[in-house]
Amino acid sequence: MPNGAGYTKPPQNQSNGVYFAPIYVSSEGLSDAQSRKLDEDIDECKDLHVSAIDLGHQTQLGNPEFYGDPEVALIDCLHRGNLMPKDYTINKYWLQFEAYMNGTKAGSVPDDWFSFDLNDSAMLTCLASDKSPLLQTRLEAWNPFG
Repeated sequence: MPNGAGYTKPPQNQSNGVYFAPIYVSSEGLSDAQSRKLDEDIDECKDLHVSAIDLGHQTQLGNPEFYGDPEVALIDCLHRGNLMPKDYTINKYWLQFEAYMNGTKAGSVPDDWFSFDLNDSAMLTCLASDKSPLLQTRLEAWNPFG
């Protein structure tokens, strides 16, 4: 954030140096003007200090083959890290993801929806590198004014 902007330090939300996703900001109690200014300051900070380095780091770890489809890159990352067997395919991932999104796996907790451990740091790195929506539930909210 710009020096002297008066914000609290945002949570890191990262695994092995890769940021999970854009900062999840709690805008509760902010006026429209404050919310716009905060968005501008976040964008400026990302442009100056995070984006280029984070993109390079994410690509190096999660998508060195430059796949255009982030889910294909995710599956490749899982295979390269020996986190999933080679027979774990994009189709298996999509079936699990769709069941997770539709809430169709009865009697389970979210961490049981997939064939992989969502709490493993190497797994989190692959998920973060490929900007998986599975990480949204793990983001710590940031209250920029305390």
